[in-house]
Amino acid sequence: EFYNVFKTAFRLAPLENMEIYLDYTRNEFESAAMVTDSMNHVGIELAYMPMKKMGMLFKYTYSRVQDLDRLQLGITEPIGHHNFFTEFRYLPTKDDELNFQYGASYNNSTANLSSSDPYGGSLLTLDTQHIFRLYYRRKF
Repeated sequence: EFYNVFKTAFRLAPLENMEIYLDYTRNEFESAAMVTDSMNHVGIELAYMPMKKMGMLFKYTYSRVQDLDRLQLGITEPIGHHNFFTEFRYLPTKDDELNFQYGASYNNSTANLSSSDPYGGSLLTLDTQHIFRLYYRRKF
């Protein structure tokens, strides 16, 4: 069961400055929540750059996994989790980037407008993490 995983994704770019990314994963190994990034989930991501120097990213993921605390009690029924992540970017020059983020999210999309995580990335996050991050990055 651990290797019986189905993944699919669809990327749509209705405008030059907008991308929509949908992804779905079905894993029969329902305890795969934090063991692998192949946990059961469906997600939607919207990246939009209204101006050349400013952009935003909105991401929502719904996951269904077996909860480890509930497994200890003998409850094997998977439960649902909601994760919301948003990011606003300002690009004053081609080498500078200022990001403001809310939440935590694994960046598995192919969206060209989404930014990379300066903290090294993470696995899929089950529930919305109430974290605010502001960072500045410069290419030398």
